[in-house]
Amino acid sequence: MEIRRWIDNSKIGCLERCPREFYLRYGLHLTREVPSSAIAFGKAMHEVIENALKEHKNVKDAIKYCSAVWEQVLLKYITEMGLEVDYEDYRLEPSTGILALTELFMNGAGKEMLSLTEEVLATEMELTFNVLGTFEFRGKADIVLRTMAGTNMLVDIKTTGWKMESWAEKATVDCQLHSYALTLDKMNLKVHSGAYLVVQTNRRRLSSGAWSNKPTLKSALFPIAVTEDYKERMLKRIERACLKILGRERLYLFEPVWSQCQRLSGVCQFHPLCERYWRYNGIDLKEIEPELLEVALSLGYRQEEWNPFEY
Repeated sequence: MEIRRWIDNSKIGCLERCPREFYLRYGLHLTREVPSSAIAFGKAMHEVIENALKEHKNVKDAIKYCSAVWEQVLLKYITEMGLEVDYEDYRLEPSTGILALTELFMNGAGKEMLSLTEEVLATEMELTFNVLGTFEFRGKADIVLRTMAGTNMLVDIKTTGWKMESWAEKATVDCQLHSYALTLDKMNLKVHSGAYLVVQTNRRRLSSGAWSNKPTLKSALFPIAVTEDYKERMLKRIERACLKILGRERLYLFEPVWSQCQRLSGVCQFHPLCERYWRYNGIDLKEIEPELLEVALSLGYRQEEWNPFEY
C-alpha cells in the first residue's frame, strides 16, 4: 500500500468518517463507482455557469451564452465518461439544462451573483500549499471574484439533490471554503468572504411521455463569513490529518468505525467488502491484503491504476 503524498478535503473527510474506508479507497485504490448522467450533468453545469459569470456582465448575455453552448458542453462530458446519449433521462435531454440555466440567471442565484460581481479573477483555480514538509494540501476553486465592494470572494458551485435547508446548515459550519481561503492566503490572494451557489434541477414526465417545459429548479446563494479563527482551525485540521495518515500507514491501523458504519449501511460503497473483514484490525490487514484484493475483485470492485509520482 502506498498513499499519494497529497490530501484534499475529500481525503480528510473520509479519514475522519472511517479509517477503514480511507484504507480501501486511498490505500488500495478500490472503487465501485460508475459514471452517471448526474455526474455528467453536474460537470457541464459547473463549466457553463463558471464561463457565463466570467465572460458576461449582464443577465441577457449570460442566458444567450448558456443557450448557445449547453448541448455541446454536456455532450463533451457524456463522451468523456463513456455514456450513451439517452433523452429518456431528463439530465441528458438538452432542453433541461437550457431551461434550468435560463431560470438561474433570469430569476435565481445566478442573477444575484452577476449583481455582486465586478470581475471574475479565476475559475477552476488550482490551489496548493505544503503541509508539515511531507504532504501538499490541494483543492480547486470554482470561482474567485472581485465584488462591487472591492473585496475578493470565493464561490463553490454545487449541483445537488440535497435539501436547501441542508446547505443552510452546512454554510454555518464550513470546512471546504475556509480551507480554500486558507490556501489562497498562502498563495498571496486574500479572500474576504465565501458562498455556496447551490442548484437543484428536476423535471416531471408528462402522461404523454414528453418532459414538462417547466423543470423544478431551486437555486440559492449561501454566504459564508471567512474568519481568521476558522482558517486557523482548518490549518490544524489539515495538519492533524497528515499526522494521522503517517501513523496509520506505518502501523496499518485502519479500523472500521462501527457506529458510522451501522448508520451508513447500504450507503457506503465498501460496506459489503468491509463487513467480511470486520474482525481484522490494525496490522492484520497487511497480512491479508492479497486475499482482500481478490475478494474485492470478485464482488465487483475494481482497483484503479495510478502512479505514485503523478497527482
